[in-house]
Amino acid sequence: QNSTINACNPQSATLHGFAAMDDMLGMNFFALFPAEGRTAIREKVFQSLRDSREKNFECVMLRADGSTFQAELSVSIILDPSGRVDKVIAISRDISLRKEMEAALKENEMRYRIVAENTYDWEFWQTPDLELIYSSPSCQRVTGYNSEDFLRDPGLFNRIIYPEDRAAYISTQRTFREK
Repeated sequence: QNSTINACNPQSATLHGFAAMDDMLGMNFFALFPAEGRTAIREKVFQSLRDSREKNFECVMLRADGSTFQAELSVSIILDPSGRVDKVIAISRDISLRKEMEAALKENEMRYRIVAENTYDWEFWQTPDLELIYSSPSCQRVTGYNSEDFLRDPGLFNRIIYPEDRAAYISTQRTFREK
């Protein structure tokens, strides 16, 4: 199959580190991928051609200087009147910053979880709507119920509050909801 780049836009040339669009014309599309991942990318692209549908996936792409970046690639096809593939359109987007942010978020979440799961006090996290999304293992020691009990039964938290404290707790919940 012909994998020659016949057209591109200025943003694509810039994304891949080329001085001009013409520098990309005539290139083999798969030359925009590192050699070690090229076979897998080729298979994904050709699978979308066989399926006759758009396919989106994340991959590593190359710049003109040989450096790499994390990309999201969207491949779609244009069929000729007889239903055969006429053109393939590939759109790539640099997602390196997003991937770095996801990794940092995951690392921070792991740190906070380690602290929360190893603290003596009962730690719990709620959404702004007061939905319980995390309960530390210490809840077993404090309440006699384990974390899964609280996550499975949203009303359990309110039911274990001393009746004489329940009105103050509900008032505090309303204050948080209003903010």
